[in-house]
Amino acid sequence: MSHQPTITPQEMQLLVAKLGFEVPQEYTTYLAHENRNFIKIDKLAYLCGVDELLPYNAGYNAEEQYPGYFLIGSDGSLDAFAIEKATQHFVLFPFIQAEHEEVTLLAQTWKEFLHHIHTAVV
Repeated sequence: MSHQPTITPQEMQLLVAKLGFEVPQEYTTYLAHENRNFIKIDKLAYLCGVDELLPYNAGYNAEEQYPGYFLIGSDGSLDAFAIEKATQHFVLFPFIQAEHEEVTLLAQTWKEFLHHIHTAVV
């Protein structure tokens, strides 16, 4: 993580307002200090930076295809990392046929999620 913010507090407020759900504060703090495009986790896995979140969700038609979830990246395979809007939990599910029973809870907090994606094979 870099030390200088890459997005102003005003830009972050506008982004969060566009999302339309309560976003975990630790997550927005992380985003404010990271690459604005894509954040590599390993060879394949990545998280979306602030400039890619809305286009990424629009590209996957997330509002319709994955109601109740907001996409934040991918394990680099066929699965998406997402925030469950109702709980703010971090989850994993297949890009194809994301039915509720296929959703895997990865973490309840951003700190736990980061630990998981940096240490676990997803």
